[in-house]
Amino acid sequence: MHDPPEAIATQRLVLRRPRSADAVAKYEYSRDPEVARYMDWVPHASLRSAVASIEGAASRWESGEEYSWVITVRP
Repeated sequence: MHDPPEAIATQRLVLRRPRSADAVAKYEYSRDPEVARYMDWVPHASLRSAVASIEGAASRWESGEEYSWVITVRP
């Protein structure tokens, strides 16, 4: 099996592995009703919940169970 790339870049966007530093932004946007409206997840109840979500994603990445990326605007 091939390892997925840790980052994928286009001219405008970068998809990259989530980092612990993303927890605050993840918590904030997940609580926005317009963002969460059509999603299949529930908003985080706390910042700790967002941290746990990112830690879980890191664990699943390492085990090869699941790969997720965050989308950012390229600097």
